[in-house]
Amino acid sequence: MTQVSAVPSAAPSSEPPPQMQDRAVIMRLMFGAWLQQALYVAAKLDVADALADGPRDIEALAGEVGADPTALARFLRALVSAGVFAEPSPGRFELNGPAEYLRSSVPNTHKYIAILHGEEAYAACAEVLHTAHTGRPAFDVVYGKPYFSYIAGDPKARATFDAAMGRETAVPLVVAQCDFGAEGTVVDVGGGVGALLAAVLVDRPGLTGVLFDLPESSDAAREHLAGLGLAARVRVVGGTAFDSVPAGGDVYTISRVLHDFDDEQVLTILGNVRSAMSPSARLMVFDALLTERPGFNPGRMADLGMLMVLGGRYRTEAEMRDLLSRAGFRVTEVRHARDADPRAESVLEAVPA
Repeated sequence: MTQVSAVPSAAPSSEPPPQMQDRAVIMRLMFGAWLQQALYVAAKLDVADALADGPRDIEALAGEVGADPTALARFLRALVSAGVFAEPSPGRFELNGPAEYLRSSVPNTHKYIAILHGEEAYAACAEVLHTAHTGRPAFDVVYGKPYFSYIAGDPKARATFDAAMGRETAVPLVVAQCDFGAEGTVVDVGGGVGALLAAVLVDRPGLTGVLFDLPESSDAAREHLAGLGLAARVRVVGGTAFDSVPAGGDVYTISRVLHDFDDEQVLTILGNVRSAMSPSARLMVFDALLTERPGFNPGRMADLGMLMVLGGRYRTEAEMRDLLSRAGFRVTEVRHARDADPRAESVLEAVPA
C-alpha cells in the first residue's frame, strides 16, 4: 500500500499565488513547535559554544556535544532554514549572527531562555485548551502546581530559571538612562541572582544594595555577587513580596517581575513596596511594555507565554500607569530603551502619591 506524504510536494500547484502564500503562512505556524524544539536542542547541547572557534564537520560536532550525527544535522538544517546557523558546505556547520546569541558567554545571550522555553514551558502547551477555556495557566494542570511553587521544589528547574533571568537582563539598556543618585541604598525586589542590581552598583561606588527574592535563590545570588566583587556592598534577603518588602531603601527597583502576575497580585506587590518606602524614596519599574506594531509582534508572543505558564501578562504603558496609581504611586517619568527590540525594557519612575 502506498503511503501519502503529509509534506507538501514541490510539484507545480494549480492554486493562484495569493492562496499559496496564505497556506504557507499557516504551515510556517504549524511547524513552529518543531522549530522551537530544534532551538532548544541546540541550546541544551551547547552547539553554539562548540562552534565558537569556527566551522566544524557534523561528525566532530556531534561527538563533542553527545548527539547522533544524522539527527543533529537534521535539527541544525531546520534551524538553518529559519536563519539560525549556516551550512557553508554539506555536513559542515558554522555560527551566523543569530546563532551567536546561543553562546553562553555573549552579552544578553538567549541560550538560557531558549532552554527555559523548551522544557517545562513547552510541556505546558499540552493543556493549552484549558487556558483558552478558563483563562488560567496550563502549567498548573500539567504539573499540578503553579510554576513558582514547582521550581521552588526543583533545584534544577530553579537554576535554569535563574540563569535565564539573570543572563537575559544582565545589562538592561535603559539602566544607563536612569538616575540612581550618588549615595544611598537600592532595594531590588525580585532581583534573582542580582544581575540588575550589579549593573547599577558596579559604576556607582557610593551606592549599596539590598537584593530581595525567594530564599531558594539566595545562595546563587551571593555567589554571583561575590564573583563581581560586590558581596560587601549588597545584603541578600530571602522572602516574598506578597508578604512584605525590606524597608529603608532610597530607590526601589522591580525588573521584569510584574509581567509574571495578574493585576491583583501586582497590586499586592506594589502595595507592599509602597508600605516599605519613605516619603522621599523612589520606585523604578523596569519591564517590556506592549505596543501595537504592524507585522510580527514578539511582545504578543511573550504575552501568550505569560498567560499559559504563569497566568501573568505584559501590559501597555497606560495599564502600568493605572496599576501604579491604584497602589498609591504617582508616575513622574517614563523612559524607553533606545533599542529596536519591541520587548526592550522601559522604566516607569514613580513616587508615593
